[in-house]
Amino acid sequence: MKILKDDKGFFLLEALLLCLVLMALSGVFSAYRLSEQMHADNKAHIAAIFLAQEQMAYVAEKGSEGKLSTGRLSWLGSEEALSLNRKNYEVYADVAALDAGTGICRVQVTAAWEQSGKARRVSFERMVRNVATVP
Repeated sequence: MKILKDDKGFFLLEALLLCLVLMALSGVFSAYRLSEQMHADNKAHIAAIFLAQEQMAYVAEKGSEGKLSTGRLSWLGSEEALSLNRKNYEVYADVAALDAGTGICRVQVTAAWEQSGKARRVSFERMVRNVATVP
């Protein structure tokens, strides 16, 4: 086979061009995968925030009815609400009485889940008045 003078280095140029295209595609794929992971993390975090707010609303309602007791309260909503976005959440509220005379309690609601092999949690704190303890 006869090699022409103009063909020298042509295969090397093709190989370099192919490597550049593959590297660019690899970078695009990595960025897309990272974007999807961040989107899934955000969806799980937002779901946990809504579950914690819902638990806080249930606890505040118990306080307005005078049925709020100190200690840890497990999830007060429906059990199927704890499984969202292919994640299982644990939601609970810790209630501590601050002043027995006024019936004010400190409520801390926590929603916990596992994301990418790491334990995640979000907590909210609020003062709630337990009407039954007020004279």
